[in-house]
Amino acid sequence: AARLAARARSADGTRSVSDDVVLHRHHRGYLNYFSFDDVDVQYRQHDGSMGPVVNRGVLLTGRAAVVLPYDPVLDTVLLVEQFRVGAYMIDDPAPWIWEAVAGMVDPGETPEQAARREAVEEAGIHLAALEPAGEAFSSTGSSTEYVHLYVGITDLSDVPETGGLAEEGEDIRSQKFSFDELMHMLDSQQLRALPLVSLANWLARHRDRLRR
Repeated sequence: AARLAARARSADGTRSVSDDVVLHRHHRGYLNYFSFDDVDVQYRQHDGSMGPVVNRGVLLTGRAAVVLPYDPVLDTVLLVEQFRVGAYMIDDPAPWIWEAVAGMVDPGETPEQAARREAVEEAGIHLAALEPAGEAFSSTGSSTEYVHLYVGITDLSDVPETGGLAEEGEDIRSQKFSFDELMHMLDSQQLRALPLVSLANWLARHRDRLRR
């Protein structure tokens, strides 16, 4: 599903993959929730010549939807915190990470539908509206993950403190933060999830419009 969605995105028209990239070898070394592929690939360089064959490893995953719930009346956001194995395995001393609500886009599902579903599953809230806040590859050098970012307009006056699906091993707690608190966390480098950093910056630019 993610591959079909990628093919549907428009190219910039400057280069043709069929003419400029040669895949010499492709080996799938691991397949579970994600897959890890090992490839030998050759591509045309900026001077017009074909470069050498290089070996690369790629983490294959699907599309993700990330949504920052925001209450424009209370001027408050909702963040979720959960244990992250990636942070733990790199010896980060604080592997419980504050994030925006996020999840993979299921086959046959739109990113908007995924954002609304994840808001219910992870935070127990329903979104009144979605504000598109960009879309991009999360780590172009190593991963195929393509992230759709949203700010979700909602009522945060009464929200659950915990969430997540037990069958997915999720143990999530929620906490509300004022906009000023979010900006302090951003400026003091307390936000360590890149999609949340992007969404916090987007909200800072569009907050006045959302509060009218």
